[in-house]
Amino acid sequence: MKISGCTIARKAKTFDYPVVESINSILPICDEFVVNIGQDNDGTKEEIESIGSNKIRFIRPVWDENKRDSGKIYSCHTNLVLDECKGDWIFYMQADELLHENDLKTIQEYAEKYKDDVGVDGFSFNVLDFYGSFKYIIDDFGVKKNCTRIIRNKKNIRSWGDAWDFKKNELDSELPLNLIKLPVNIYHYGWCRNPEKMAEKMNLQDSFYNSAVKMKAQFAKRTARNIYKSRLDLACFTGSHPSVMKNRIESINWSFHPNYLSFPPRWLKKILLKSAGKLFYKLGRHLIHIKLFLYSLKSNK
Repeated sequence: MKISGCTIARKAKTFDYPVVESINSILPICDEFVVNIGQDNDGTKEEIESIGSNKIRFIRPVWDENKRDSGKIYSCHTNLVLDECKGDWIFYMQADELLHENDLKTIQEYAEKYKDDVGVDGFSFNVLDFYGSFKYIIDDFGVKKNCTRIIRNKKNIRSWGDAWDFKKNELDSELPLNLIKLPVNIYHYGWCRNPEKMAEKMNLQDSFYNSAVKMKAQFAKRTARNIYKSRLDLACFTGSHPSVMKNRIESINWSFHPNYLSFPPRWLKKILLKSAGKLFYKLGRHLIHIKLFLYSLKSNK
């Protein structure tokens, strides 16, 4: 069994992505690692080469800077890198995502177990979304976020949308994958970097989603001083980070202090979420009854 790793790392050094840490976190279980770095020369390639592994190779396609179609340019370039992979499984990681070293053995075991089970298209992971600093995660009021990061190496399985997930093409239809849920976390540091770099990164990323006119107005409002906000859905992170993040965490050069007065405790979040669910259910039932009543009135005329 062979596992191919891959990622997109365009402008990773410019915008302070932990791409070296990301690659190092999964490289031990990969037989090869393919990196799409585009045509940029910002030092990203040299940083990745400093890892010193002969498993790593690069592709350098041209990015269309004028393409603004809901972020689909990201899935387009993800598919380019998928096509270069040769393993039985493809482990796709975004350049700001990491694995914990304690989870590598579990992933290998699952990959080996389902290697010949063609009914399994891939594996999904829990997501830990860090926000503002390495101390806080987006809790989503107790609702867990998932992502697909390992897929079977089949040409009909493709990245779609803005490259957050995958679908398979069968009989001219796009179908969801048949996935095994792994008891493993993806550590996502997309909203956890120097505020100036964060604002610059978000401005570039959003430019691939919307028109230049709309973005110009939004860019003027987004600054390093207001990029991070106090949010009701934040929770303190009490676990351990991947060991390869140690130096980055220790060298943090900014501070983020959310307003704890706005933090409902986890037990209250769950009650609020449950109550909101019941409320929407009751409203839905009432709307159905009203609709049926109006239909009966119309039928009796």
